[in-house]
Amino acid sequence: MTKVDWAKYNPIFFTGVNSGIGLPEPDSTVEISSSDECVEVSGWAQGNGENGTQVNKVEISTDGGKTWTEASEYVMEKRKPGRHCFSWTLWKYRLPVSKATKSANFTVMARAFTDGGEGQVDKTIATGYNMRGLMNCHQPEIAFTVTRK
Repeated sequence: MTKVDWAKYNPIFFTGVNSGIGLPEPDSTVEISSSDECVEVSGWAQGNGENGTQVNKVEISTDGGKTWTEASEYVMEKRKPGRHCFSWTLWKYRLPVSKATKSANFTVMARAFTDGGEGQVDKTIATGYNMRGLMNCHQPEIAFTVTRK
């Protein structure tokens, strides 16, 4: 077994801007009615813990990060301007699904931005990995299938 010299790796003193997709579950099948025009995608986001900034925008991509659309609903802590914030922001996005679609596969990515102008920078887990395996702030990506009843 290889020994790791942990002393050469800096400790982590803050949390970076991060987000996650909670629903739909990865590799799941979402069944919608013949009249539904969208599928709800939802998740969480957190700001920079060191600066106390709050996530106030989450964007969603369905084309591998070429184009992005802002989430439509947010639940977040109401705070006074200038105050630090150390809380989650919950978000929802309604993914359009054509009524002509009987079954379709989707891959969805998310990225978060704070009121301090910071964004979630790591595009994949490979670029956000660190030796301790902590604070990987890559843009989450999930795949799922939508079918009509």
